[in-house]
Amino acid sequence: MKFLITAFLSLSLSLATFATAERYFYVYWSQDTVSGTGAYMYYFFDNHPSCDDVFNTRGVMEQDDLDDGQEGAVCEGAGCSNGKPEEITKFEFNAENYGHYSILPIAEWGVGQFVLKDMSGNSVGVCQSTREDDFVCGAPFAQTGVSIFHCGFP
Repeated sequence: MKFLITAFLSLSLSLATFATAERYFYVYWSQDTVSGTGAYMYYFFDNHPSCDDVFNTRGVMEQDDLDDGQEGAVCEGAGCSNGKPEEITKFEFNAENYGHYSILPIAEWGVGQFVLKDMSGNSVGVCQSTREDDFVCGAPFAQTGVSIFHCGFP
């Protein structure tokens, strides 16, 4: 009986921890219009951002690769430049406060469905391609962006 109570309490604590550890985040695509480079940038937010959030968040630049562990993002597929995030074939990112992960499509789940994988190849969450939100902040040089992924993981 003592074993059953201990096992039940342990399972309850594990489930409670799992439920409270769940995290959602959004990935936004942007383009550097201020410095004149036109470089692609990506921003990560826990919710749809306000302009204060945008101004107080450092975006990561698109890179050719992240092999050396540098901060940034690598986007592959037509969806990286045509405005259709569901056509992205791989999105790898290494961002402060969000970690180093890859987002890959899951064809059998349907268009726009993605898996979030850690760098060891383990599936750790799911993502949905989305263009449900955008931001336009500031003048005369507006900082703009559009959401491309909504992700969640425990």
